[in-house]
Amino acid sequence: MSEAPERIWAKPGMPGYITDGPCDVYDIEYVRADMLHEIFLRYSKAETRRIEELEEHLKAAREDANEAETYAAEMEDKLKEMAEMDDKLAKAELALQQMVIEYDEVDLAHDEPAAMTAAYVVARTALAELKGKKDE
Repeated sequence: MSEAPERIWAKPGMPGYITDGPCDVYDIEYVRADMLHEIFLRYSKAETRRIEELEEHLKAAREDANEAETYAAEMEDKLKEMAEMDDKLAKAELALQQMVIEYDEVDLAHDEPAAMTAAYVVARTALAELKGKKDE
């Protein structure tokens, strides 16, 4: 029995066998009975190494996923803050527009307080900045 090859491959339904290795995905492998334990150990060690390698990749992927979740949560908070800031700026813009409109409608024939004029200038400048324009 020791003179027989360790492994042979045969094509299903075909007579004979080959010893060089499978030629086709459909070739069937046969192993000598006294080699089964040794081959099992070889495959077992290789599979154990592969499983350990895959577990390391899985651990790294989980760590990356946790970092991504943390980053996503931080970005979500920042987006909420930005949306709140946009809302505040929109309200400020509306208030400044109203102030400018009301000032433009003031009857200039009457005296107006100096504080109102200063507030108008500040409001007009701020409104221009919010709109991205120069005050005209």
